Amino acid sequence: MSGGMTMPPIVLGAGRKLAVMGRRERDPRRIEVAAACAQGWSLGGQPPLASLDRLVEPGIAAGNDLPVTWSATFSERPVHAGRPERWLKLAVSARVARECQRCLQPVLLPLAVDRQMLFVDDEAAAAELDAESEDDVLVSSAHFDLLALVEDELLLALP
Repeated sequence: MSGGMTMPPIVLGAGRKLAVMGRRERDPRRIEVAAACAQGWSLGGQPPLASLDRLVEPGIAAGNDLPVTWSATFSERPVHAGRPERWLKLAVSARVARECQRCLQPVLLPLAVDRQMLFVDDEAAAAELDAESEDDVLVSSAHFDLLALVEDELLLALP
């Protein structure tokens, strides 16, 4: 986190508010992107792996109680003309259980994600920028699901 502020880890179950910014709780499943970027929100959490359904391997219970540690920082960056760009910096780490293809026993795979993403207003702008930019591009939303993005990024990081 920036500015010397540290955020204590937050460990709550699925369906509950998982992140804190200052003294106010923020629901990471319903982020209003424009406000989050304009106000420079920093959020984080440590939900158990089992709360992210698509990452749980059927038949393997090992590691499902381990935390998925994530932090997200929303920001605005000035541009020469027009509205500032809206950005998200996302860092995620987890250990995900999978079945070893050689011994058929559970193995915990360490996963780490560290990405920066640019928010745009609509799908057309996202498609245009995605083709010419090295940065990931997301469509801004009044109800952005940050935990779904955390889960998506970990799925993409699987070998």
